[in-house]
Amino acid sequence: MNSDEIYMNLAISQAWKTQTLTLPNPAVACLILHNNEILALESHQKSGFPHAEVLACKSAFMKLSDNRELENIQDSNKIHEFLSANHNNIFKDCEFFVTLEPCNHYGKTPPCAKLLEELKPKRIIIGTNDTHKIASGGAARLKDIEVSLVLSSKAESLLYPFKCLQRGRFNLFKIASRLDGSYEGGIISNEDSRIFTHNMRAVADSITISGRTLRDDNPFLDTRYALPPYKSNKNPKIYIFSKNIKDISSYNIKNREVEIVENLNHLQEGFNIIEGGFSMLSNVKDSIDCIMGYIAPSIRTGGIFHQTSLDDFYLAHCDILEKEEGNIRYWLFRK
Repeated sequence: MNSDEIYMNLAISQAWKTQTLTLPNPAVACLILHNNEILALESHQKSGFPHAEVLACKSAFMKLSDNRELENIQDSNKIHEFLSANHNNIFKDCEFFVTLEPCNHYGKTPPCAKLLEELKPKRIIIGTNDTHKIASGGAARLKDIEVSLVLSSKAESLLYPFKCLQRGRFNLFKIASRLDGSYEGGIISNEDSRIFTHNMRAVADSITISGRTLRDDNPFLDTRYALPPYKSNKNPKIYIFSKNIKDISSYNIKNREVEIVENLNHLQEGFNIIEGGFSMLSNVKDSIDCIMGYIAPSIRTGGIFHQTSLDDFYLAHCDILEKEEGNIRYWLFRK
């Protein structure tokens, strides 16, 4: 692996940390290198917020210039304006590693390609080209800067949830289990995984669980552990997949928008999370696009391992969540 691939790998790993949290935008990260020193490594956090390139430019500018005026500026337009007016060619010896071709349109934020065109860095290395009709064209705009492509396949995998949602829906099945495959009886996930799940819920349109999960766990299915910028009063709509449950007044999900359904027709559009165990996964796997799982380093005496074929999915990414006892998080995408 050459140095360009090493730095792009770092950027790709960073982008996975906010996977799905940026929807309906893609997960993107940017690394800025100056004389073989990493000045910045940032990922896009949430739709409507500054893109990865802008956040990285902000961090790098403060290190290169020792100017702290940008520190408390959060608005993307204002960061763009400040950097355009004050960069003084400070980025001329910098190399940018961006997992996705910089956007070339005005949406909720200004085009990143325009900003990079003004900053004129030494090189821009892109993970994969942007094929979105509205946002594409960033590389062509940067024709006066050396632009190259590296690790396209790995970077392209990051875009899968975004592309699914562009076609109308992205259905994610979330599961947590112990090393022996058991998931019954008590909390399995650690602090990191709970925060991530609640951040993701705050972005999603709905959560679906089975009647069994409702009866056994009586979950809140809220976003109480979500952190800024995801934390809000928004809680997604809840669907209970069951033929038997008729009354939910005794459960923790009261005072919420809840619908009891006997089919999965509601999963045809939007970003939907399905939460449950392996038996639920067997029932809904033909309707899902992604499996996001956590494996906790523990076992439960008497745990039963449920087998289901997942030949239609491939392992796209996995990482270790380091707080407390640590969880492994993995992402399986449909082939």
